[in-house]
This record gives sequence, structure tokens and C-alpha cells, in this order.
Amino acid sequence: VKYKIPSGMPKLQRLGIGQDSYGSPSVFSFFHPEYSPAGVISLGGLVAPEAQVLAGSVVTTLLDGLLTTVKFGVVDCYQGFGETVLGECPTIEGAPTDNQEGSMTYSLEGTTNIDEVLDDLSLLLTSGRLSDKNKQIIKDAVENMYLSG
Repeated sequence: VKYKIPSGMPKLQRLGIGQDSYGSPSVFSFFHPEYSPAGVISLGGLVAPEAQVLAGSVVTTLLDGLLTTVKFGVVDCYQGFGETVLGECPTIEGAPTDNQEGSMTYSLEGTTNIDEVLDDLSLLLTSGRLSDKNKQIIKDAVENMYLSG
């Protein structure tokens, strides 16, 4: 994935998405290792120290911004992370517009067949943990779509 980012992202700092630099409530800047948020994590006897800085509004804001970035690039529309509205909000996912302050793209550098593409995407999306069985499922689906037009 190639990501073109604008210079500085002050909106990210204003949003307070939870894990920004210098945003720690304490000068010690660490999480209590025994912290367990209420709910299924606590009931399961598990801990989630990083959840100390999370709240529903923080999670929702972060997910909105990330989803918008993936779908439309860095834009100010749709609760995105962009700073300024440079024109109309995009309506077609993945289509480049003049409204983007940044964008994400994927290019098939040096890959020539579907197996190499699947290996590349497996590394990118699952840290290389996509099983051979799941690769075959995806390969069959892609080949069927390609052959049927």
C-alpha cells in the first residue's frame, strides 16, 4: 500500500483518537498492566491495558475516519481525517478526486499472476497468515469473476 499523506495532520490531534503522542493522562506514559475494561473482557478474566484510553466516542471517531480514508482517501467529508473541503464530497469509493488531501493505492509491483498477488495481499492484510485453503477460495472466486466478465 502506498500512502500519500499531507504535511501535518492537525485534525487527528484535535479528534483525540486515544493514542496520540503527548496525550497521556500521566507523565509516566504507560498503561496499567492489570487494567480490564468492564464487559466480556473482564468477565473472561482477560486484561486490555490499552483500553484505558478508549471510550465509545473515541472508537467510533477512529473507525469512521479509518473507513473513510480507505473508501475515499483523506477527505473532510464523512467524518474523515481531512482538514478542508476542497470541492464536492466523493461518492465513488476508490475513485481519485480533487477533494483528497491524501490517498491509499495498491499496485502490483512485479507480480504477474494471481498466486503472487494473493501472496502479496496475504502479507499485507494478514501478516502472511492466510491459509492455503483460504487462498484457494479467493483464487477460485477471482478467477470465476474474471472469466465471467
